Amino acid sequence: MRDIYIVGAGGHGKVVLDIINKSEQYQAASFLDDDSSLHNETINALKVLGGFKEVLNDDKAVIIAVGNNKIREKLFKIMKSNDLEIINAVHPDAVINSFVSMGEGIVIAAGAVINPNAFIEDNVIINTGVTVDHDCLIEKHVHLSPGVNLGGNVTVQRGAHIGIGAAVLPGINIGKNSVVGAGAVVTKDVPDDVTVVGVPAKIHKS
Repeated sequence: MRDIYIVGAGGHGKVVLDIINKSEQYQAASFLDDDSSLHNETINALKVLGGFKEVLNDDKAVIIAVGNNKIREKLFKIMKSNDLEIINAVHPDAVINSFVSMGEGIVIAAGAVINPNAFIEDNVIINTGVTVDHDCLIEKHVHLSPGVNLGGNVTVQRGAHIGIGAAVLPGINIGKNSVVGAGAVVTKDVPDDVTVVGVPAKIHKS
């Protein structure tokens, strides 16, 4: 099995470690995290070796385990610019149709279901129990939180974050960098760079 680094030793890192531990392709060599207070600590039986730049001096593959979209995007771009191999981490209990297309650096957690002709771009998190129905497009650096349900033909644009338990009706477009609050039901298109909450979801004005 191929050794890999898990970049990010927080809560999402623990989830990714569990996925890797169940993998037949990879084994985790160590966590990397820029929080120096974690260096040389052991988290769920895996050591935190040092900061993420450690990977630049090694030939191991990596998976980014950071929930924050902007930080994850920054790390992804650095690693791509250094020609690192960025793997997908897919839990064996996820159900992915054979006609799904996927990029790289994707995390798919336990219980996720991705239906035919969905397209998942690079560096996306599809968290525990998410359903992505047919013909959806999930663009780069998106995070779908646990329990999100997307109807068919939904587009989630680059950098958007959909909160726990939210539902998006078929054919809806979620704008880039927008946030859908936990438990929201999205019944119409969401513009770029806004937060929507509630049932039905409406733009939240702070």
